[in-house]
Amino acid sequence: MTEQEKQDAFLSAFKALESELKTLVKAREEEHVTFSKALNQVYYQKLDPVISDYEIYDFLRSASELRNMLSHENNIAYPSDEFLKKFQNIVKEIKQPLTCSDIMSHTIISLRKEETLHSAMKKMEEHSLSHLPILDHNNKVLGVFSRSTIFDYLSSYHKLPEKSELTILDFQEFTPTSQHKNDAFLYVAPNAKVKSVYSYLHKREHEKDLVMLLVTKNGNREDPLVGVITLSDFTKTK
Repeated sequence: MTEQEKQDAFLSAFKALESELKTLVKAREEEHVTFSKALNQVYYQKLDPVISDYEIYDFLRSASELRNMLSHENNIAYPSDEFLKKFQNIVKEIKQPLTCSDIMSHTIISLRKEETLHSAMKKMEEHSLSHLPILDHNNKVLGVFSRSTIFDYLSSYHKLPEKSELTILDFQEFTPTSQHKNDAFLYVAPNAKVKSVYSYLHKREHEKDLVMLLVTKNGNREDPLVGVITLSDFTKTK
């Protein structure tokens, strides 16, 4: 690729990104919004999970400076192959956002209500998980079990049930997603855009901490569970 071709490719990608940023900040077509202003608004208001990463935000500011140089003084600078490839990849990631299906865990570590407490704790330890969805035989979510489920039970009854083998069913009063005191859960569809979910999370004003996204067939709690997303899974968008 010649220097001129790299310049043209860069400016084309930059124009596409500029248009996308204006869409994100909901700028009217006739409204003049500079690239820098739109970029800052998207970053500080966390309107996009890719640009929310400071390193990417800072890189895009550098790209803006290069664009300004090319616009006012041709041939003074050209993007390197590495710079151009990185910029194009970022633009693609922003314009063609990931879906929940792209980042969710397809292998679901779950529980049945008949399983023992010992089995639940063993699964949590083996897989380094803090929360396990409880499914019925149609893979519909009955609730979520966590270590705090035991403490919630003890807080209410001051002792565990007097049985030789405790099961998840013994804790069913505290496992429905709505009964968790400090944890929140969100049902989403596989085709939901990660960008939209991310924006929703940062606009929430709930007291509870969102700890898991439950990905069901159509995004409804009555649908079968097809995957789960934890907050750490959002690192896959970077």
